[in-house]
Amino acid sequence: MWLDVLIALASFALLVWSADKMVEGSASIATRFHISNVLIGLTIVAFGTSAPELIISSISSYQGQSAMAMGNVMGSNIFNVLAILGVTSLITIVPVQRQTILFEVPLMIAATAMIAISFYSGDGGDLVINRIEASVMLVGFVVFLIYIIISSRNQAALPHDEEVEVLPIWKSILWVVIGIAGLLYGGHLLVNKAVLIAQGWGISEHIIAVTIVSVGTSLPELVTSVVAAYKKNTDMAVGNIIGSCLFNSFAILGISAMISPISLNMDVDLDIKVNFLAAILLYVFIFTGKGRNIERWEGCILLSVFAGYMYMLL
Repeated sequence: MWLDVLIALASFALLVWSADKMVEGSASIATRFHISNVLIGLTIVAFGTSAPELIISSISSYQGQSAMAMGNVMGSNIFNVLAILGVTSLITIVPVQRQTILFEVPLMIAATAMIAISFYSGDGGDLVINRIEASVMLVGFVVFLIYIIISSRNQAALPHDEEVEVLPIWKSILWVVIGIAGLLYGGHLLVNKAVLIAQGWGISEHIIAVTIVSVGTSLPELVTSVVAAYKKNTDMAVGNIIGSCLFNSFAILGISAMISPISLNMDVDLDIKVNFLAAILLYVFIFTGKGRNIERWEGCILLSVFAGYMYMLL
């Protein structure tokens, strides 16, 4: 047991180091090619840090573990918005760009609503997200990718922090690759050890999925966003959070349901409702306070809602 704890702590240290190197390499690439940090966050960082969720949900779906596949996605999205954004905004006030307000956050709300409609459209008993609904989710992901491509062509470069070190291109790419690899391995190792410990306590698959697994697979996003915020790279922090949620809802859930239709029961009812509440709170908080920011008091509310969700769940 103590060996598992030590390995878990070591894997968390690997996560911290890997996130720092990935942010460093990504910021250097963004500065060198005059690409906005938010775009880097929505693509390389978001997709890279969401890889653990993709792997776990896909394998779970293939093995018929629907509760694990769905709980991982729902739990990760809730943790991303309520916990990660909450912690990030406590470190520094998080500004939200106009394009994020107009397209990215509304698309995230639409994705959340799509999941809710798919779930509640059943007639009692076990509810299913079938392959037709999965194909609609994958279409949503394609729309998101097209948006990214258009944004990369039309979006003017945003000012970058003058303290960002522009590394040689080979070194920037190397740090991004090593960072993602470290995040994947560290997250995988940490989740495995945490699940082994939890199973010894007789915790259900659903609870494991929406707590230990989802939080564990979201640790890369947490560490990456915190490091980015600490380095005043808040564009990357917000882009990472929203991009990860969209990737989870559209790509991961869509791919998982295409592999095998996801059959669920009402255990995930609370997860879906809190997921939708988190998306709405994010959009509302953008327009409250001074400017288009997520301020510290709003971060406190997000964290309080997350604490309440954990209390109700456990």
